[in-house]
Amino acid sequence: MNRHRWNGTKRGHYEVWYLTMADPPTGRGLWVRYTLCVPDEPGQPYECAALWCTLFRPDHPPVALKQVHPLAALSFPGDAHVEIAGHRLQAASARGAAEHGGRRAEWDLRFTPNTKGYSPIPGLFRALGLAKTVFVCPNPDLRVDGTLTLDGETIPLAGWRGNQAHLWGRRYGPGWHWGHVNAFAEEGASLEALSARVRVLGGLSPPLTTVVLRTGGREVRLTGALQALGAVTEFAPWRWRILDDSGRWRLHVEFSAKAEQMAQVRYTGPQGEQIHCANTEVGSARVLIERRPFAAIPWRPVGELVCPMGAAFEAARIEPWEGIPLLLE
Repeated sequence: MNRHRWNGTKRGHYEVWYLTMADPPTGRGLWVRYTLCVPDEPGQPYECAALWCTLFRPDHPPVALKQVHPLAALSFPGDAHVEIAGHRLQAASARGAAEHGGRRAEWDLRFTPNTKGYSPIPGLFRALGLAKTVFVCPNPDLRVDGTLTLDGETIPLAGWRGNQAHLWGRRYGPGWHWGHVNAFAEEGASLEALSARVRVLGGLSPPLTTVVLRTGGREVRLTGALQALGAVTEFAPWRWRILDDSGRWRLHVEFSAKAEQMAQVRYTGPQGEQIHCANTEVGSARVLIERRPFAAIPWRPVGELVCPMGAAFEAARIEPWEGIPLLLE
C-alpha cells in the first residue's frame, strides 16, 4: 500500500505519505507529511518534494513548518517508502526535519506496522475513474515512540496513538472532510471516515461518505458505492456528523474540535489548484453503534466508543477558512 506510484518522469502527479498521532494524557498531537508535486507543465514554482511538520499542544497555538526541496532530492530506496533530502519514511520508522521562518523541527519516530490496512474509497468509483485521488491506510492503529525536537526542545513520544496513510492522484479534489481516531479506551478500536465531492458531468456530486470501524475484533466497512451515496452528513465549523448504515449495521459518528485547535495550511496541486485544509490531531470523537438482524427489525444499540481527546479531524475546501490562521502555503 505504501509503494510509490510516481514513475519518476510522469507529469501531472501528486503523492503524500503522512502520519498523525496524539497523546491524550498530555493533550499533544503531531502531524508529519512527506509530499511530492509534479505539475502538468514543467518549470512551475510548486514543483517540489517537501517535508511538513505540525505540532499541537494545550495552551499553545499550533506550530507548522514546511521545508521545500527540489524533486532531485526525492528518491525511493528499496528499504524505504520514500526519501527526501536524506529523510526517510520506512516500514517501521519515520525520520525528518523541516526549517521554516527561523524555526526548526526534527522527528525520529518508531512503530510496529499493522498487518492489515484498508482503503475507504469505493472500488466502483476507482474503476470508473471518479476518484481522482486514491487513498489507502496501511497502518490505522499504531503506537508511536521516539522524539520530536522543536527549536532545541525535545518532546519524548511513548505509545502515542497514531495512524499512517498514503494518497496520490492527478489533482486535488474540490473539498473533503476526513477523520481518524484510534485513541478510544478500547484497545484495538479505530475509526476512519471520509466525505468528499467529485467532479462529474461538468458539476459536483453530492457528498460521498465512507466509514470503516474496527471494534470488538470485527470490522464494519461502510465503503460501498450505495452506502457512500446514501450516508447523511452535516458539517458546521468545527463539528462533523455522519449517519451511515449497511442494512445490518448503523453508525452515528461525530467529530468535533475547537477553533483554536485547528491549523490551516494551503496545498497546491499539479494543475495549480489550491486547497485550504484545516486540521487538528487533538479533537474529540464519538461513535454510537446499532445493529439489527433483518431490514424489518428496529435498530438496537450495541455499543458506544468515545474519545474525549486525540481524534484527527480535518476539513478542506477551495476558499480559506475564516478565523483560522494560515500557517503554511
